[in-house]
Amino acid sequence: MAVSDALDSGRAEVLRALLRDVTRRYDETESARDAKALAVEIRDIMSELDELEPPVVEKPKTPLDELRAKREARKTG
Repeated sequence: MAVSDALDSGRAEVLRALLRDVTRRYDETESARDAKALAVEIRDIMSELDELEPPVVEKPKTPLDELRAKREARKTG
C-alpha cells in the first residue's frame, strides 16, 4: 500500500506504509551515507509502531492453567 493510500487507514497503517517504502529504499541504496540515514528512519518508525502496538506477551503457564486446559480438552474431545 502506498503511503498516500494509507492516510485514511490510521496512523499505524501510514507508519507501516512508510516502513515498507524506507526499507525498499534501504535495500536499493549503494551509498553508505544514505543507508545510515535510512537505517535511522527505520529505527524511528519501528519505535513509533511499537508504541502504538505494544507486543503481546503471553503469561507463563502455571500447573493450574495446564490442568484447566486438560479438562477443557476432555470436555470438547
